[in-house]
Formats: sequence, C-alpha cells, structure tokens
Amino acid sequence: MKPTYEQDGFEIHSGFRIRRTNAKKGFKYQVDLGTRSGKHVRKQFSAKSDAEQFARDSRIEAMNHKVEVHAFTDRQREDAVEALKILEKHGVDLRCAAHYYDRHHQAIDSNNGVKFLVAEFLGIQKERYEKGTFSFDSYKNTKLYNGNFANQFGNMAVDTIRPNDLDAWFDIKTNGWTTRSSYYRYLSTFFNWCIKNKRGGVVENPIKECTPIPEGKKPTKIYTPQEVQKIINSAVEWAGEVTPRIVEDKTPIITYMVLGFWLGIRPDEILRLSWDDIDLEVGEVLVSDEAVKTGDSRYVTIPENAKEWLMKYRGKGMVFPHSKERRRSWRDKVMEKAEIKHLQDGARHSYATYGIALNGIDDTMENMGHNVTRTLLKHYKGLAKNRKEQANKYFDIRPIAGKIIPMQKSA
Repeated sequence: MKPTYEQDGFEIHSGFRIRRTNAKKGFKYQVDLGTRSGKHVRKQFSAKSDAEQFARDSRIEAMNHKVEVHAFTDRQREDAVEALKILEKHGVDLRCAAHYYDRHHQAIDSNNGVKFLVAEFLGIQKERYEKGTFSFDSYKNTKLYNGNFANQFGNMAVDTIRPNDLDAWFDIKTNGWTTRSSYYRYLSTFFNWCIKNKRGGVVENPIKECTPIPEGKKPTKIYTPQEVQKIINSAVEWAGEVTPRIVEDKTPIITYMVLGFWLGIRPDEILRLSWDDIDLEVGEVLVSDEAVKTGDSRYVTIPENAKEWLMKYRGKGMVFPHSKERRRSWRDKVMEKAEIKHLQDGARHSYATYGIALNGIDDTMENMGHNVTRTLLKHYKGLAKNRKEQANKYFDIRPIAGKIIPMQKSA
C-alpha cells in the first residue's frame, strides 16, 4: 500500500517524499529533496498542491540533469572523477567546490568589490573624523578592523560574503571573545552602511548570523568611592607638582576628572566643552550637538559636590585645552600616582551605577544622553542594586577646604 498523509504522515510524489506537519492553521507540506552539496535540503509549502507541483518540477529538473550527464565527453568524465578524488579528503563534492570557486571569482569593481567599498567607507569616516564628529579612537578602530577585513576578502564581491566565511576567519584571526566582539562591532557598521546606501547588492548583515558572543563573560567594572577619592586627590597633587623648566597649568585634568566621575560626560565630549557651557549658578552643563556623540544636545545636572570642585578650579576658554594624546598622558600619570588601574569608560560606568542607585534610572538616563533605557538596564541596573550607601559616599567627595592649585599660564 502506498503511504498516505492520514495514515503515515507522508506521501511519495514524483519520487520525492512529502511530509505533512501540523500548523497553527491546517497543515504544512515539506518536500524532502535529499542531500545536496553535503546538506539535507527540504522545501516547505502551505498548500498541498504547491508541494506536489514542486516535486514534479524537481523530478523534471533531475531528469534533465541526467540527460546532460549522459552527454558528457570522455574528457569531462575523467575530469569529474579526478576532481572528486581531490575533493574527497576535504569532505566536499563538485557542486560545493564549484559554488565556492564562483563566489571567489566574481567580476568586481567599485560597485561591488570589498576592497573598493571598504576604501569608500573609510574615506567617509575619515571626513567625519576631520570634521570632529567622529572620535580618534573610533576612527582608528574602524580603520583597523575593516582594513584587516579588506585584506582578507578584498577580491570578493561584498554580497557573496557569508557568515560561515567570517566565522572561519574569526576562528583563525582572534584569540578570544573580546577581539571577536570588536570585529563584529566595526564590520557591522560597514555592512549596515552598504545596506543603507544600497551598495554592492547587500541586503542582510552577515555579522548577525555569525557565532553569537556569550553573554556575561566580562561584567562592567566600576571604581569604588574610595578609589575615586584617591584618584581625584592624586590629580590635585599631580597638578600642583612643578616640572623643571616647564611652566604649565595642569589643573584642567582635575576638571576633566570631575566632569567624568560626577556628571558622566563622555571623554571626547569633555574635550569639546568650554567654560561658557558650564552654568554654576543654574547648576547645569550644556553638552551641545557639536560636542555630543549622538548629535543631540542635552543639559546635565551638576551635583553639589561637583559644583564645589568646578567653582574651585573654574577657568576660561576650553575646559581641557589640549589634545587627546595629552589627555591620555596626563590621565595615565594621575592613575599611576594613585596606584589604581585605569578602567575603560570607568568614570562613566561609575557615574551610571551610583547615579541609578541614588537618583533612579530616568534622571541618570537623561544626564548621560541615552535615548532608551535598555542600554542602562543591561549595563548598570544590576550593579546599582544595594549600592545606595556607596552612592551617597561617591557623590559626597569634595575638595579639601582651603587647598587649591593656582592656575598658571604656559610659557
């Protein structure tokens, strides 16, 4: 007896098994095409008639293939046999090898070639950096990771890049999840740019289908109130030290620390702030759209302890009138003096954690410039739990009465 959907759950049509499965509305019909290129291929339909027609069409296609095979010359048969022997040790068949060759030998130009599109993308990011709308670190990393990608896949058409290609490369290129995560981040911006600007025929970001990064590997790290107290004290002491043959005002590093630790302002945003943006009478700082990372200006409330610091070291002009390299150098010297390890984004993470514990998520979100609470909830809410006592200490770190470093003019 022939198998039936009712009795056996499947039927045979044109030599192919069609399995019927339950669906929310009626049934689904799945045509089993067998193994092709090492993969089990199945095609699913909502209508039984569509599945059976597909089986008939597949049968005709298979018969045509057999006719073509019979028409092979002796030389073509010999080539096929030899190719199969070569591929056997790799566990792939001729169809798989042919598809691989085709993908890696597409005709490429400035419209679809990886090396051309990456160069165009990086040129745009360079313009953003030169205009001051893209930070040095972001531009440097974008150039590094996308440059490595172009070196590996430059001669391929961008729309032929598959998640398994990237995963295989990441397995060789990276030693851990941190580096792999960085590749995901910076390559995603490139593929998203291709999609948005309709370049190279890219319709989906292949990074989204790569091996997912395990969650919870590295929790967000913050400074304790005691560590922050030590850091800011070290900044005051270091700013007051005299360097032989150099007369230089180093108090901006104190202001930089204050704005980072107690207002949660991003490092690059601080570099674009002037003292005119700081209103100590009203108690807020304007982070303008020219300075902000997201392009949306915001007002940040100044806590009472931070107001005391800013009043004590108030200046004129730019808040930190030096380069990013000078900022990094001064910060490292302060951390070395405090004997505390620098944490990436540690000041902002600390502000967010203690801010949520003391003032709640809404006010903290508004001050930090986040448009959605998901980011804050993911990174900081768990840390903020049970830290209200620490938060009170954190926002009560104040300058020592009477101790002030006089500002000097650079020689």
